Parts: sequence; structure tokens; C-alpha cells
Amino acid sequence: DSVTGESLAFFEHQAGELFALLRKADLVVGFNIVGFDFKVLSAYDDGTLPRLVADGKVFDILADVRRRLGFRLSLAHLTEHTLGATKTADGLQSLAWIREGRMDLVEEYCRADVRITGQLFRHGLDQGYLRYRSRDGLLLELRVDWDLKKLARRDD
Repeated sequence: DSVTGESLAFFEHQAGELFALLRKADLVVGFNIVGFDFKVLSAYDDGTLPRLVADGKVFDILADVRRRLGFRLSLAHLTEHTLGATKTADGLQSLAWIREGRMDLVEEYCRADVRITGQLFRHGLDQGYLRYRSRDGLLLELRVDWDLKKLARRDD
């Protein structure tokens, strides 16, 4: 939560609490949030997720990058080249942890992904670009014109 600075985790039995919090948000930011996260959460959805999308309260970094470049880049790729940071694990490792019943590791992985996604978003807001490597190995800048007030559709 960028307003309170809190990092919250929700488990399956707390889906209603998550949706209540999302409904209160000015903007929900994620990386492939519509294509992955919302699809996973759809089994528990009370109608909140499509409403958020329809109301323009969701900003998907991956969708914006793909629209600008014409191709996809991974969160790991963008954070490595933009922030010099690496992800703690990947989705396949997370699935293995789920099978092992290690929800503590899944939670830790998810929290780390949320932090790094937030840092990438903040960098784009503050600096106006993200960095990536081309197939030729060139380090390039992708200019972004992210404006929080416009993204959150606020006038204050």
C-alpha cells in the first residue's frame, strides 16, 4: 500500500478482505496483473476485478511496455537493467513451493515481487524511462510518460 507503506499478504480465506482493499484503491499497479494475477484471483472474485479494469483503476506495466515496444519483456529483465536488481525466484519455483506446502516461501517471493514491481513503477514515474537490452545486446531506454494523477484519474 503506497499510502500507508504497509506490505500486506492475503491467503485464500482472506480473498474478501483483499477485494475490499482493492475497491478502495485509487490505482492498482502490477506487472502482468490482468493477464496473470487477476486470472488466478478470478476463482475467488466477487466482481471486483472486472470492475477495477472497467473503471480504469488498474495499471499493468507489462501491458504498457508491450504497447510501446510491440513485444513483451519480463519483470526480471526490466528490473535487472533498470534497477540493477534481481528477482528472488520465479513462478515455477513458486509452484514447486506450493506443492511442497511452503506457503511461507511463496509469501516471501510474492512480497519481493511486489516490492520490485513498485520500485520499477516508481522509477518510471520519477525518471521517465525503463531500461532493457535489445536482442543485439544494446542497453536501451524506453521512454514512459507515466503520470500518477492521470493514471489514478485524480484531479488533486
